Amino acid sequence: MKRKICIDAGHYGVYNPSPVERSYVEAQVMWKLHLMLKEQLEKQGFDVVVTRKNQAIDLPLEERGRMALGCVGFVSLHSNAADSPEPNWAVAMHFIEDSRTDLDEQSKALGDLLAKTVGDTMGVGYEIFSRVSSQDRDGDGRQDDYYGVLRGARSVGVPGVILEHGFHTNPGNARWLLEDGNLRKLAEREAEVLALFFGAFKMIGMELPVLKKGAKGDPVRAMQMLLLGNGYTLDLDGSFGAKTENALMSYQEDKSLTPDGSCGRKTWTALLGL
Repeated sequence: MKRKICIDAGHYGVYNPSPVERSYVEAQVMWKLHLMLKEQLEKQGFDVVVTRKNQAIDLPLEERGRMALGCVGFVSLHSNAADSPEPNWAVAMHFIEDSRTDLDEQSKALGDLLAKTVGDTMGVGYEIFSRVSSQDRDGDGRQDDYYGVLRGARSVGVPGVILEHGFHTNPGNARWLLEDGNLRKLAEREAEVLALFFGAFKMIGMELPVLKKGAKGDPVRAMQMLLLGNGYTLDLDGSFGAKTENALMSYQEDKSLTPDGSCGRKTWTALLGL
């Protein structure tokens, strides 16, 4: 069975024109990006749910997040704005901390990966953060996420991220995002990260190495992303250390695999959903 993922094109209509680049409108550029990302995710083996079928349609924030019901993840696409043209970095907003679940850890890990990917692709820096609402919006006596789309995704048990692709108040960022070729690069790289994180990437034609403690490099990083996507805690550093070994052994135990701390064919098969 294919895994489902929910992509939100952010704002609708002609929302958020750039004050420094007249041809840039956030809602329109992110709509174009979300169509490219949908195509790339489908190539990676996902069923893709989109929050609106028409760019002119507006929907309530929490409703958009709740449309991720049954999905492995939710990503809302945006570009940021500031009072000056200087800000020049990618941003991801993730769930606030919640000791009752590991959804917040998954959201934070995914946000870190996506923000870094966008920053690297655009040639800028990146940051991640969460924001707490000043109100108890659902009346359960606990603090809530400030951002409505994230509250909606959390309410259906799906890790969510708001992903800001630089600042459209920065002339260089706005011009970069107006190039279709650059949007295509973003779509391809974001899809690769999402596929690895949620385990849909089939690695067809690739040799799956046996990984043990002490190993380093991209295969280790891919394994770590897949473990994170399954809710296990470790450092995403491309280095197979003690935390990674413990996470892998916990995963193997949970999947009734031999808990030997070695990622071989059977463990890869489980992680990748093959």
